[in-house]
Amino acid sequence: NSEIIPALVERLDDGETVEDIADDLIDNDRYSEILSTFRLHDSNADRVNCIVRRVYDCILERPADEYGLVEFGNMIRDYEMTPDDLVDMLIDSAEYQNMERSTEYTLIRMYIFYYDRLPNMAMVRSYADKINSGEMTYRDLQEIWSGSIPYHNMIMDYNMEEYV
Repeated sequence: NSEIIPALVERLDDGETVEDIADDLIDNDRYSEILSTFRLHDSNADRVNCIVRRVYDCILERPADEYGLVEFGNMIRDYEMTPDDLVDMLIDSAEYQNMERSTEYTLIRMYIFYYDRLPNMAMVRSYADKINSGEMTYRDLQEIWSGSIPYHNMIMDYNMEEYV
């Protein structure tokens, strides 16, 4: 997965249109495989741990470690943190910063968390320009996206309404 998103950004930089890239994705069997890696299927797992795992998968592109599951899970359960706060915290973490991801890449990862699908690249570019110019922050965008119907559906699927 980590090679897919930079490849999409590179294709845009090379002058390909969003429509061409979208057509390739729709025709590509890996499209559903890519998105399925961001979904959690463990129905027996604790609902808060599921959302913590999802944030780790989407933002850090790795499984949540035991510390993250316990500490961040407890903070969410104790209403000291929301899933949005965890997204924000991981984006600001030294680990994520050391990954040296572009603004576009970060927006794509965030979008996958909130919408469970790949975003429109023209929209990503527009928001990236606003973030890079200081007109908007990641947190501003989280507030917009956390109000989306797909995000609320996901939260309801995890029975997490009380934590957001």
